[in-house]
Amino acid sequence: MSAVKYRRPLNKNQIHIINLLYKFRYINTNQFANYLNLNPRIINERLKILLDQDFIDRFYDNSFKLKGKPAIYYLRPKSLAFLKTKDYYNHHATFIHYRNKRTNMTQINHYLKVFDIFQELKKKYNDGYKFITKTELAKKLEDNVFLADILIIKPSKEQIGVLYISNSLKNRNINTYIQNIIDSYNFNRLIIYFDNPRITKLLNQLQYSYTDTLSINKLSSN
Repeated sequence: MSAVKYRRPLNKNQIHIINLLYKFRYINTNQFANYLNLNPRIINERLKILLDQDFIDRFYDNSFKLKGKPAIYYLRPKSLAFLKTKDYYNHHATFIHYRNKRTNMTQINHYLKVFDIFQELKKKYNDGYKFITKTELAKKLEDNVFLADILIIKPSKEQIGVLYISNSLKNRNINTYIQNIIDSYNFNRLIIYFDNPRITKLLNQLQYSYTDTLSINKLSSN
């Protein structure tokens, strides 16, 4: 009988990666390297250990290689079992992560862009600000749905909502959707990011109507 290979307990760097994927659901290799300020080789080594131990999985095939696209990572059930032992884990988020492998690429790209937005916001706010994501708030609010992507809580306890309008929302009435967010939640301000030029006029009209509540930000296309 072959001996079972000994596995060390998760270290703080590995737990940080798992926590980031818990918060943002999908993160690619380049984003990890940029956010953690690590050489791509080092982050790839850390991700490979978690991949080999079945804590995470990834989207990466020949089409990614041909286009020079980085692998996209997400949590596996083994990580969810680990997170369930932590006080900060929202058990209502479990059903979301169990569907990670079946999410379509349009939605995945939405999550990736939200992580980019988070990194930009993180540079603007100091450590006194708390960032909570849609996944962390799953089924915790009145309607069991948190419509914004990120909730920022300022040291003064004021709340800022962050919403990215992507192609994953193309079947919604954007005007009504945004008005519902403003009317439903006690945000001191709602920051909207978008990269589709066709909705510029609509968002400018909304900003005019909600001057004290709404901030609009056009993302550069890349």
